[in-house]
Order: sequence, then C-alpha cells, then structure tokens
Amino acid sequence: MKKLLLINLLLTLFTFYASTQCGMNEVEVRVEITTDPYGNETYWTLTDLIGTVVMQGGQGGVYQNHTSYTDSICVPDDGCFFFEIYDTYGDGIYTPNGYKLYVNEILVSSGADEIKSYAAVIASCPNACNMTLDALNNLQGHINETITLSADELTEIRNTFVQFSYCLAESESMILLAKSVVENYDNQIGALFTTPNTENGFSKNPASSPGLEVERAMLALQQRIYDNVCTPNVYAD
Repeated sequence: MKKLLLINLLLTLFTFYASTQCGMNEVEVRVEITTDPYGNETYWTLTDLIGTVVMQGGQGGVYQNHTSYTDSICVPDDGCFFFEIYDTYGDGIYTPNGYKLYVNEILVSSGADEIKSYAAVIASCPNACNMTLDALNNLQGHINETITLSADELTEIRNTFVQFSYCLAESESMILLAKSVVENYDNQIGALFTTPNTENGFSKNPASSPGLEVERAMLALQQRIYDNVCTPNVYAD
C-alpha cells in the first residue's frame, strides 16, 4: 500500500513538473490570483502584441471568494505579452490577497488594493526598442512598396508604437527614421486627414472600419512622436 501511494505521488509530481516545462526559445508566464471576499469582481487577460488573448481567467464572474487560482502558459521568448487585470467594482483586491505575475519563476509584477478598477503591465518583451526599429523599417518598406505587410503585421506595428513609444526618442537616428517614415507616407499617399480614406477621420476599432491598418499605424506613430520627442528633455539632449 505504501509503495502504491509513493508511486502515485511520484507520478503526480512528474506530471506537474512536465506540464510546467517550456521548450527551447520559450518562457513560462504564470498568473496567481488570490481573491478577496468579492472574487466575482476580478478577471484578467494575457495578450500578445496583435491583441490576441493567449490566456485569461475570471471572465463572467466565475472566481469564488477567498480562493487561489493558478494558470500558466509557454510563450515565445522573443515575443511581447501584456497582462491586464480588472476589478468591476473599482476597489482592487483586498490585501493580503491579490495577484502575482511570474516569468520563468521570476516575479515581475504583483498588486492588490492599488489595482483599483484596472492595472496593466508588460509581462515579457525583451527587445522592445529593437522591435520598434524593425517596425519603422518595415512600415517604411510597405509605404515604398518594397515589401507587402498583412493586416495583422500592420496592426502589430501600430501596437508597437503605442506600447513602446518611448523607444521613438531613444536616439537621434530613431527620431530621424520616424520623421522619414512620416515624410514618405505624406509624399506617397498624402497627409492624414487630407485623403479620401481619412479626411473624415476613422475609428480606432479595426472591426468598425477595416482596411485602414496603415493609417492606424501612421496615426499612432505621429501621435507618439509628438508625445515623446516634442519634450523639453529630448530637445535638451
């Protein structure tokens, strides 16, 4: 009987260990939630750079009160993933309860009362400014018709500018490249809000006005250049 119990224990441990191992070029993202007396108020998502939900929990008010939940997933180690957590009442998760976000067993974020109604954090993105540089070059190539990007690729570029806008002011060369992309767009297509497709504005929601992925990317780029480059500190540098 003791041998049987030991074998069952070892099998359970092996199954747990095996299920949490990620492959080559992957990292494990793990979310731990401990609910307060109002567990049904809490839910969260983990999304990639395109906005696809790769893992989530608590939707529909299914979390029980005073209960711990753990979910994990293996994701590419060179990708960007974003954790967002919500509290429908707006008072966060009562301390000492809360959430913990781990990447490869390293705690990268945690929170409780300060969540209020919403909190967001970058779960994993090792090369944000390199990705921003690639986004600028790829958008430049698409505008100049040397490469052709899909709608998803253009959406990823748009989200790169939104999420990592600080990278646009990382160096003078990055600023000049961003300026060149805007000039090329104006010369090839026309300035935003002066062309037939944009002069009346357009929805930020792709589902409401599909086919304007380039325009959304350009709008994000120009807005983030203004926000991050036209500052006293950048001018001083």
